Amino acid sequence: MIFVGEVLAFDHSERAPLAFQRGQYALTTRKPPEELRLGCEPPPECSYTEDLLGYLLGRSHYQLLHALRRQLPSRQLDEHAFFVLSVLCIRDGLSLDELNAFVSYTGKPVQTTTLLFLERQGLIASERKGAETLYVLTAKGRECSLEEIALAKAVEEEVSSRLGSSDVEALKVLLKRLIASTDCGVPDLWGPR
Repeated sequence: MIFVGEVLAFDHSERAPLAFQRGQYALTTRKPPEELRLGCEPPPECSYTEDLLGYLLGRSHYQLLHALRRQLPSRQLDEHAFFVLSVLCIRDGLSLDELNAFVSYTGKPVQTTTLLFLERQGLIASERKGAETLYVLTAKGRECSLEEIALAKAVEEEVSSRLGSSDVEALKVLLKRLIASTDCGVPDLWGPR
């Protein structure tokens, strides 16, 4: 069948087009008109270049973290304490071992000193359950965690406004695929116990 038509009206959007490939839809991203370089070309004998995936992921992570850190000092919390509050906001009543199972991929385990600091601040409380100590957010801790998450989302929105919503969506899909393909057994924070 051949359909012949005439365009009577159309809308324009800044979003990248949706492509159909190999039986499924794919998000597209804009390719810069010229090669995007972050710095000068490395010397030929150096195999560590700015195109190394680990470098790109690490640098982008720490630059986003830097933007968040500028917001956090006013709350007297570092990003590690913020991360503990975020985990407890999603899943309350965790032991130290359970908390560490969720943050093991960071290479920076939760220490009892961090938990004692958060407890002294009135942000978490500890409860004894048999031989185990479980940590829960207090009302103040939940409020603080939600404020901190709002700050993180504001940083993300600011970055998204520079990249564009289509590129951000494509980046999130690729990062989720990368995380799934390199997962070292981190439990699902949002899954059932």
